[in-house]
Parts: sequence; structure tokens; C-alpha cells
Amino acid sequence: METISRIERGVSIPSLKTLEKISRALHVHIKELLDFEYPAIKKSSIKEKENEKLFAFLRTRKPADIRMCYRILKDIFDQIEKNYQPKK
Repeated sequence: METISRIERGVSIPSLKTLEKISRALHVHIKELLDFEYPAIKKSSIKEKENEKLFAFLRTRKPADIRMCYRILKDIFDQIEKNYQPKK
């Protein structure tokens, strides 16, 4: 029992021989003791992170301020698209 307790607490790393004994006692294949499943972690894109920062900021503003910001940003990006000449 002491061995199991030490393994559970992370104090000891079991040998393959010990893992084999544990798997036999539990009537499972040794692979099952070593096969960990982790939930998939969604990695946010840089764009999503920047959008969230912008949304968090806008949530603190009044509706009129948000409308004004939208108009300003739209005008800026319209001008960029209109005047941007790709390098050749």
C-alpha cells in the first residue's frame, strides 16, 4: 500500500515491473495505466484575441461612443483599401 500511496502523491515513479504488478492486480492492460486522455484545448488565434480585447474595451463605452468608433474605423479602413497600392 505504501508504494501505491507514494506513486499517487508523486513522491515515487514506479518501475515497469511495478506497473506490471499493478495492472495485473487491477485486471487491466498496462497500456491503460499509461494512456492519458486530455481534453482538446482550443487555441485562440491572434485575431480572436485582439477582437476580444477590443470587445472588452467597447463594453465599457456608451452606445454613442461605439457608433462613433465604428464610423471612424470604417472610414480609416475604407481609405486604406482605396489608397493602398501593393508593391510589385
